[in-house]
This record gives sequence, C-alpha cells and structure tokens, in this order.
Amino acid sequence: MIEKINNLTKSYYLNFCNDGHHIDLLENHINNLDKYRKPLSSRERDSLEKIYPYYGATEILDYVDNYLFDGDYILLGEDGTVADPSGFPVIQRVNEKFWANNHTHILNSKNDIDNNTLELILKNTNVQSIITGAVQPKINQANMNSLKIKIPNQISEFKNLIKHYFDKRQMLLGENKKLNTLKQLYLKKFFG
Repeated sequence: MIEKINNLTKSYYLNFCNDGHHIDLLENHINNLDKYRKPLSSRERDSLEKIYPYYGATEILDYVDNYLFDGDYILLGEDGTVADPSGFPVIQRVNEKFWANNHTHILNSKNDIDNNTLELILKNTNVQSIITGAVQPKINQANMNSLKIKIPNQISEFKNLIKHYFDKRQMLLGENKKLNTLKQLYLKKFFG
C-alpha cells in the first residue's frame, strides 16, 4: 500500500509539472539544519541506551539515548551513497525524535512548498551533476543549494491533492513500526 501511494504521488507530481512548472534553486525552498548535526563514534554509541534512531546517509545506523531533532524532516545523503544508479538522490523522510550524523543533510521546507512536496521534488530531480568526489561521492552544501528544481505552477492545488495520501502513508508507516515492535517482543519472548 505504501509503495502504491509513493507511485501515485510521484505520478501526480510529474503530471502537475507537465501542466506547467517553474525552475528555482533548492536553497530558496529549504531550511538547512546541518549545523545541529553531531556525529557519535560507534564506541560512544555502544555505551548509550538504545532509545532514539541514529541516522546516517542512507539508514538508521544505531540507537542512542538522546535526540537532536524532533519532528518532520527530510534527510538527503551528503557523502557515501548519495544517489541511486539512475542519479536520483538518497532520501529518508523522518517524522520522530532522532539523532543524525554528519553524513546526511537535514532539511525542512519553507516558503510555498511543504515537506511532502519537497520530498517529491527531490525524489524526482536527478542530482548526478552536483555530485563530487572520485573515490567517495559527495553532495556538499553549495552544490545542494544550487540544485535546480521543478516546482508545479499550481502549487497550492498540488499540495492539497497529495496531503491526504501522505497522511495515509504516515499512518501506515506508524502501524508497520508498531507491528515490528510487537514482532520483536514475541520473538524475544519465545526464542530468546
């Protein structure tokens, strides 16, 4: 169901852009919160109680006993795995209390777009041209800010259309998280 919602909202974004869009720089539509990131070594994390997710560029790396962020954010890989084989960025949508290391950009939308729209824009914008680094791919802040993005001209109508689908997706993700927690409790009880 979540995958169907993702495909449907992507289709809406592309259709709205085909009906008319304008190009702007990403920096005009984001709040960058990278200055609040704080990496923790695996040794530091080993001694911490495992409560809040600790995010890296592509996934949850560990859990820690405190958090730096609380709410709805978009994480864009900064170095390491920053794009898929087709050149689209690695993105994580986080809506909880969490800690993030220095390998992921922490973003929030601003102005005329919301985080739902920002997520769709980023997922559908090829970033190959802004990736640097021969050995380890990197999207630095300057290049990220200069990324040209397509914004549907009918932005208000678009945001209203997709909100329901993103709310439904968030509910399903929450249910999946609860079911996974129950599964882990049962596995621990019966097998370990």
